[in-house]
Amino acid sequence: MIARRTKFPRALGSLFVLALAAGCGGGPALRAAEQGDLGTARRALSSSAAAEDIDADEARRIARVVLEQEVKAAKGDAGVSKLKELPSCAEGLDDALEARAEGTDEVAAIAALIRFDARLWDRDDLAAAARAALASKGASTAWRAVEARGLVDYADGKLRRTLFTDGDEAVRVAALKASFDAFDPNDTEALLEAARLDPHAPARAQAIDAVGNLGGERVVLALKDLFVKADEDERVAIVGAWASSRSIDAGGRGQLVRISQAERGLPQIAAAAVLVRQPGPGAEDAAGVLARAIEAGSTRERVFAIHAATLESTLVREALVKARSDADEDVAIAALGRGLQMAPAEGEGARPKERAEITQKLLGMAKGKGTRAMLAKAALARAGAREVLPLLTADARSPSEQARKVAGTSLVALGELGRAALLAVDADPRVRTGVACAMLRAK
Repeated sequence: MIARRTKFPRALGSLFVLALAAGCGGGPALRAAEQGDLGTARRALSSSAAAEDIDADEARRIARVVLEQEVKAAKGDAGVSKLKELPSCAEGLDDALEARAEGTDEVAAIAALIRFDARLWDRDDLAAAARAALASKGASTAWRAVEARGLVDYADGKLRRTLFTDGDEAVRVAALKASFDAFDPNDTEALLEAARLDPHAPARAQAIDAVGNLGGERVVLALKDLFVKADEDERVAIVGAWASSRSIDAGGRGQLVRISQAERGLPQIAAAAVLVRQPGPGAEDAAGVLARAIEAGSTRERVFAIHAATLESTLVREALVKARSDADEDVAIAALGRGLQMAPAEGEGARPKERAEITQKLLGMAKGKGTRAMLAKAALARAGAREVLPLLTADARSPSEQARKVAGTSLVALGELGRAALLAVDADPRVRTGVACAMLRAK
């Protein structure tokens, strides 16, 4: 069973938070955000001096207030979409999510699922919430998926397996996720059946993940048969299943070697990426597969290989260096981004001259327009290259919502939470949600 997290009663917790906020004060932007006046908060943060005056803690407080209000106000389809953007920062929003989960609508159901998946709620509490909601008149059918997601105990096995074929695809996916956590060998055949026959692609992928977690020779061989008729995404999922700790030594390694040598495309690259990280048969040849995939193939395959490759192999490193000057700019940007990892500015193996050269190339791309320029800026920010800061500061005021969102998350990556705070109160909900969530995740 998932461990229960001890918490203050909500009333006491709220008083504690209010007292803490009162004691710590806060600037005009925070006070405006607390009142839900994002326009005033934006005006308070609009100057560079204002951003510099806000420390990381106050910036996070602004982000948290904004997201808590978003959770509280979430309704209908738009609210469902909004909450589905928040799982990665759920821990920082637990009180708001807990309060929103007390309803009976679909948004409340999503809030409950987010808390459970983030390990903020145990199985018994989730089951009780689902029973209470489903007993209420007019409750959303989404609560059936919540109930299914909580079937993680061995004793739940019969009902869990029944729901693998439920008419509601959300219920099926939730039950399949529960199976991954349950780790019940009795689910094996039903999971394999779902992986073969479920009409909903996310359900098939979840079934593959769950049965791969169980592992064993029976699973490895059954997935080999499934691989023949699977689409590319499902084949990549099967590669992941063979790589699981309970499958790789039960025939999974042999399948990975076969795929890395005989297949083409993303499944081959994924298999090779696993093998180079697992010393043993096939590891040395897999490095060559990755190097060749970086040099030739579709843009998608080459970029995938660049990000999937490790940097320990000489062959891979040589291919990455060559790709930095590739005519395909998407490939070049990805390779240059990995190049910053290969050439740290400080510490053991530092190569500041090479890093400076790579940084200048990426800055040249970043000064352009469109998606590639944003990718270049993001790569620089992830690598801590502060030379990109002026470009990000300018993009924070771009008319493009996507440019502002990338600028905000990139500022967070650089540790510039004060500057990112402006985008946590952005007029566009997608911008402020993405940036504020990144701020809550930042250490």
